[in-house]
Amino acid sequence: MVIIATFMLLFGGGSASFDGVADQVKIHIADAQRSAQILALLEDAEETLKVYGEHVEDTGDALKALNADFETKESQYQAVFEESLQRYNAAADKILDIRFKMKSLMISDEWAAVFAPFDR
Repeated sequence: MVIIATFMLLFGGGSASFDGVADQVKIHIADAQRSAQILALLEDAEETLKVYGEHVEDTGDALKALNADFETKESQYQAVFEESLQRYNAAADKILDIRFKMKSLMISDEWAAVFAPFDR
């Protein structure tokens, strides 16, 4: 949960936060090819978090519907929880992969410069 929570905190402002990081990439990554690759990774991260957020909402709706039905069986809850856990793990793996791909495209000073405005 930590990796998705970290990205959600960093990019919690939604598209505006991703745009802010993209702006910093454009300022601090002089190499056009690396900059383009990093920007593409940011777009992928944004889409991944968007889809995961939609899934969280859907999971909440599913649990509410199950809870409203007196006859709901434990196995029905378990199925929703299992699907949710699988989607979480897939999103976390993808976000982690994106983070390290971004790292491989930057040097330490560039990383610090790009993310410094977002340190809390």
